[in-house]
Amino acid sequence: MLCLQSTFAQTSYNPYVQSIHFQTLPTASGFECGTTQTVVFTQGLTSLADATQWQTNPMTISICLSGFIFEGPAANVISGAYASNFSWSYDLFAPNCLVGIQNQTLIGGGPSTSSPNPLSFGTISINVKVPENTALNTALAASVNLQVPGYMTAFNIQGDDDATAQSVGFCSCYSFITNAGSIGGNQSFFNSGNPVAFTSTTAGSGGSGGSIVYQWQELSGSNWTDLSGATNLTYDAPLTTVNKSYRRKAKRSACGTWLNSNVVNVNIILPNAGSDATVTCTTPSTTIGTPPVSGITYSWSPSIGLSAANVAQPIATPGTTTTYTMTMTDASSATASDVVLITVNKTPPAVTASATSSTICSGVSTTLNATGANAYSWAPVAMSGASISVNPASSTTFTVTGTGINGCTTTAIKLINVNALPSVGSTATFNSLCEGGSTTLTGTGANIYTWNFGATYTNTITVTPPSTTTYAVIGTNTATGCTNISTRTINVNPLPVLNISASPSSICPGSASTLSVNGASTYSWQPGSYTGSTISVSPTSSTTYTVTGTSAAGCTKTGTKVLVVSPCGSVLNLKFYIQGYYLSAGLMDHVLLNEGEPGATVTRTDSVTIELRNSTPPYALAASQKVILNTNGTCVGNFSVSGNYYVVVKHRNMIDTWSSNPVSIGAIPASYDFSTAANKAYGSNMVSVASNIWACYSGDINRDENADLIDMSALEVGIEQFQFGYFNTDLNGDGNVDLLDSPVLENNITNFVYSIHP
Repeated sequence: MLCLQSTFAQTSYNPYVQSIHFQTLPTASGFECGTTQTVVFTQGLTSLADATQWQTNPMTISICLSGFIFEGPAANVISGAYASNFSWSYDLFAPNCLVGIQNQTLIGGGPSTSSPNPLSFGTISINVKVPENTALNTALAASVNLQVPGYMTAFNIQGDDDATAQSVGFCSCYSFITNAGSIGGNQSFFNSGNPVAFTSTTAGSGGSGGSIVYQWQELSGSNWTDLSGATNLTYDAPLTTVNKSYRRKAKRSACGTWLNSNVVNVNIILPNAGSDATVTCTTPSTTIGTPPVSGITYSWSPSIGLSAANVAQPIATPGTTTTYTMTMTDASSATASDVVLITVNKTPPAVTASATSSTICSGVSTTLNATGANAYSWAPVAMSGASISVNPASSTTFTVTGTGINGCTTTAIKLINVNALPSVGSTATFNSLCEGGSTTLTGTGANIYTWNFGATYTNTITVTPPSTTTYAVIGTNTATGCTNISTRTINVNPLPVLNISASPSSICPGSASTLSVNGASTYSWQPGSYTGSTISVSPTSSTTYTVTGTSAAGCTKTGTKVLVVSPCGSVLNLKFYIQGYYLSAGLMDHVLLNEGEPGATVTRTDSVTIELRNSTPPYALAASQKVILNTNGTCVGNFSVSGNYYVVVKHRNMIDTWSSNPVSIGAIPASYDFSTAANKAYGSNMVSVASNIWACYSGDINRDENADLIDMSALEVGIEQFQFGYFNTDLNGDGNVDLLDSPVLENNITNFVYSIHP
């Protein structure tokens, strides 16, 4: 049947369309059903105008099929240089139509113009399929329609589109062969065989359109391959030593699809009695032989130790090493044989047991060792391994079961004798000693004693422990050599540490001084038989006071304090606080103790200087004395001058502070308290540190009477150098120069603090 084609005429202004053609062209009978064909055409613009409005008003191409179908996603069925100018999808309302929408500017100037642009046209290819069940003489057609947008009307005055369609007549391959026929049954041979020609066959049948033709195939791996020249109804296969599979395919000569016959297998049977094996105590039997082959009978010799002698795979449980022969017989009485060796290995291992020490003391371990096997398990302990450590509480017989590599077992035993330990103890004359006291320790329950793992072999020792100490005594039973240990702890209570102070430490004859002590629970003083932690005394001459302190544990220690009595001049009792050292409750920190000064106590803060200045200009220095400032803010100065003087207090990192008015200094002791109000200092130059408590400003590290950035630089150097101890930069008196010293100085710098005086 001839191919039919129809083409619509086009104008010079309409889009350029080349007639559709097929690759490959159909035969005179048309296309076979089930085949895929390629349709090719050329598309483009005849006008020199460019199609530019592709985002708002694009060109479109419609490709519609009749009889053919598209197979697969749009992107898989269309290709070609010009096709890339469009985005492709199936028409939702006409599924057998493929629609392309312009996706970029298209340059005008196709083959019909005087200056063709090669980018303005090109080939489009589509893959179409002839459905398998297409009816006889079905018309197959493909048509193309390119829609030009309205804005190109000036170049499209003959119409908005052009279409080309091509139809191809279809020759029926619908009446296929319906039965490929059969080619006989399977054949089997021992070792090798020449198959009987496949003559027990039936021919193919059904369908129309020429004669029935054949092609024999052989299975090669997983693929069927044609046998060259094997196109007859029957086939005589050659001799083979391996398994083969054959089939025959058939179809009508005019058209249609091949049908396949049944498969014939040529089976080459190789006698196989199975692999040689070894039976052991663990695996006393094994299966011999290989899976049975249909149509084959089996016999085994000898039959002793076999579960059956006439099956393909009997179970063998021989008592001794045996060679079994398998004989196979087919329907033609042909035979073939093979042998298998079953080795019997059931010899038990020669197991022995030993110990590093057969006699031990109670609590001591010994190691049990076993040899002669591959694996070991012990009783009465549930342990495994060739060596185990045991610590029996009494004499015990240990049993080891050794398992050889063949699974066979043997047992061995080992007795471990256990001697009891001596019942060692110790006593002490005194167990709550005071530091420096002695006690006697006595060992019991053994023959020989060793104290604290040394070389003291007596049952009694006298000790003077410096602190609480645990003493160990090792007792040995000379009959068995067994030892035991006992401990005794002697508690040593420390002597009290007495801190004694006098306020003041130097007085005028007849004046009072307060003696204070801490570090114990109770106290007694001499002379005077005083008791208590604080006493008031008024000696007329210098006196040494002795205090005996007793701790809660009853331990005692004595200390002394000399109270100096000397003729007095002018006495000034002062009270003031230093800002950075102030803690709370009217107390400052014990700075000297924090900074590691020898002899420092918890009641002393730091050394300060008291100056007496004339009350009239130029306020010359009249007297000066360095004294200790106590943590309660008090200190005492003794001077050899009298009159009215400004009192000035100075310290290593404090702003110099003057009394607000001159103070009368003379025979009668004078007192001045800076801490009760800001106006007690000249110019009210003090800072409040608590309710109704005022203190002198801290921060004058370089002693220039100002708290300023020069002082801050000195502090930063001290922080960087990790200073600790007695340094001017330790503004809070905790013994360390660190960031905790910064806040007080920063505040005083911000408030422009400096020394104010007349």
